[in-house]
Amino acid sequence: MSIGFSYTFGLDKAILSAALGAVYKKPGLSELDLAGEVGIGSKKGTAYCAWLLYLGLRNATAREVSPLGEILHTEDPRLEDILSLQLLHYKLCSNRNATVWWVLANQIIPNTHRISTSEATELLKSKGIGTTNAKNLHSDIRIFFSAYQTQQIFGALHYLKEIEKETYIPESIDLHPLLLGYVLYHRRETGIHTSTTSIRNLFLEEGQVGKVFLLNEIQLQKKLQELEFQGIVKVSRIANLDNVAYTFDGTALDILNMYYQERG
Repeated sequence: MSIGFSYTFGLDKAILSAALGAVYKKPGLSELDLAGEVGIGSKKGTAYCAWLLYLGLRNATAREVSPLGEILHTEDPRLEDILSLQLLHYKLCSNRNATVWWVLANQIIPNTHRISTSEATELLKSKGIGTTNAKNLHSDIRIFFSAYQTQQIFGALHYLKEIEKETYIPESIDLHPLLLGYVLYHRRETGIHTSTTSIRNLFLEEGQVGKVFLLNEIQLQKKLQELEFQGIVKVSRIANLDNVAYTFDGTALDILNMYYQERG
């Protein structure tokens, strides 16, 4: 489904961090109460309650922060750390319910060298997205592309470089090795609990690091080597396939905490 917010309700880092802080400090806040705490209008309060859900920072069944939201608010309350931003990018682009983000990040952008907002619109429509509500589709697309521009929430990731008005070149994101570890274990925890995965899957699966961060094989292998050195994975070759074995006893959130603890 479409996120369906007005373009003016796009992702503002200051408002998002304030909304996360308000829910952290006062669990149970209604959308209207959240708006009052943050100092925004009621409609924008509704939008940011939804953003917290899409980003995995608020529990879907309870009006309180998720374990992930608690870590981010505690360790990076202003959402300024580059790993925090890479993490939020991943949470949106791997969320099937955020349809425009999911399809653009997994099916369209990895398969193009340049893209304009008009081309993105037509490609999404060709997949049956936004055909019943063109206004929401155009809003979602504008929010998506603007979020990655200079001074915007994901600008520091350098994921989409604007080369001319509303035309962009996708670029790979230099993700931190421990974020790669988080993603690997998070997908294992929320999917099929296996002892290994193939490197091929890391490139081909939608929602995986290859597509979401636009990594090539050399970049991925380098990050995996750093994770192997830390005892989080082991890379091996079995039956002519490069495989990644999960060797860490903790959880994805434990790996995330490792980063913030090492950062100091």
